[in-house]
Order: sequence, then C-alpha cells, then structure tokens
Amino acid sequence: MAVNLPPPDPASLHPVPGVELGVAMAGVRKADRKDLLVMRFAEGAAVAGVFTQNRFCAAPVILAKRNLEEGDVRCQFEACVKRCRRACRETPSA
Repeated sequence: MAVNLPPPDPASLHPVPGVELGVAMAGVRKADRKDLLVMRFAEGAAVAGVFTQNRFCAAPVILAKRNLEEGDVRCQFEACVKRCRRACRETPSA
C-alpha cells in the first residue's frame, strides 16, 4: 500500500462530469490532517471499485462486499453518509 505520497498537482487533475470531491480534517489518526474524502455523484451515475485481496478484511469491507452481492449498493452509501454526518455533529469544534 502506498503511503506518504505527496498530494497531486491540482493542475494535473481533470474534472469528471457528475462527480464532486471534498476533503475534511476528521482527526481519524492525526490532528490537522485532511483524512476524510467525501464523494458526491450525480443521480444516475455509474461507479466501479475494487476491494483488497488480503485474507483479512475490516468489517466495512465485508459489509460492502455483501451489499454488492445482494445488489444493495445505495444502502451501503447512504449508511456511510449517515455515519459521517453523525460523526461531524458529535465532534466538538476546535
């Protein structure tokens, strides 16, 4: 896994119609670090993803795989958004 990579040059990034990205400092591991990526897709957008090939997978990965097998992708995304919103409300302001 690649770690400690420098951020890309914004000029080298190309916009993708229907996709909006945002970052925030959630304090997941360290303070004062942009460690949360929020993605917003236009209605009707199609997406693809890949999963780890490791033998051990964290619970969110296992749940996401199960939801994909059951065809319940929107449910997985909405549950993640709700957890992020709740975490943001519960995090005291600095």
